[in-house]
Amino acid sequence: MRIRYLFGILLVSAFAAGSVPLPSALICLPGAAFLTPTAQAAQIRTKIRSLLDRVLGRSMPDGIYKTNGRIEATQVVVAAKYPGRLTDITVKEGSEVKAGQAVGRVSSPQFEAQRRAAQANLDKAGQALTEVEHLINERQAVLAAAKSDFERGQELVGKKIITQQTFDQRRRNYEGAEANVQGAIAQR
Repeated sequence: MRIRYLFGILLVSAFAAGSVPLPSALICLPGAAFLTPTAQAAQIRTKIRSLLDRVLGRSMPDGIYKTNGRIEATQVVVAAKYPGRLTDITVKEGSEVKAGQAVGRVSSPQFEAQRRAAQANLDKAGQALTEVEHLINERQAVLAAAKSDFERGQELVGKKIITQQTFDQRRRNYEGAEANVQGAIAQR
């Protein structure tokens, strides 16, 4: 019984091996007409062995290598400073990046509105600064005129050309103009 079983398996395997066609590359070998049948059979065996090695994973096609080892990778979590929607990715997966390099853009309507409000406040402050600079220039011109009047008044009151009351008025104007300039500078 056992012999029949083995004989059946052998017969089925021989039939299966004979019914499988050889690849055309193995049948029409270059220069096969010049080889002896033994050399042809050896060349066919070599090609079949190469094909089986590839199929079984013992050898790899050109450019693909099989090795044994350990791969270490560093996984980095990337997070945005502010919440929002990712609108643009500037790098490809697996590419190297440097510290500080932008890898994407995040759109956040809330923070965009805050940024626009801050920009508007900055513009308003710049405009106010310009106005204060003009005010300082105007008050410095008034101060220069008041100082000139005050200095002329000192000479004229000494010569008794103007009254003390007029001189006191010029002094108050001069001191008031000085205070106005200092106030405008403080406002700046």
